[in-house]
Amino acid sequence: MGTDTVKDNLEGVAQHFVTLYQGMIVAAGRLHQNTPDQYQIRYMATHSKYQRQKLGSQLLSFIEQEAIKISAKEIILNARSKAIAFYKSNNYKPIGKPHIEIDLEHQKMIKRFD
Repeated sequence: MGTDTVKDNLEGVAQHFVTLYQGMIVAAGRLHQNTPDQYQIRYMATHSKYQRQKLGSQLLSFIEQEAIKISAKEIILNARSKAIAFYKSNNYKPIGKPHIEIDLEHQKMIKRFD
């Protein structure tokens, strides 16, 4: 995780989530509503030192549960190529073909809740 700040026009209405370890943010993600039933996760990251310790999956699960509480029927996201396996392991499915976003290849993915 870098220390750069990324903001967009949804900053004020989005929910931000972090995982703290010894007072340091080691994982983060943001959730915002696209439609009454659809939410989107953006800016999901885990500090490289803390990857592969289930912190990302735990944070993702927490964000999903919060989204379900406020009416989400599905969550979409745009996964960087190197994160596709992570999201697949958390039951996200690819939609369409990969695309370029911020000079990096991304894959749109979705998870539906019944």
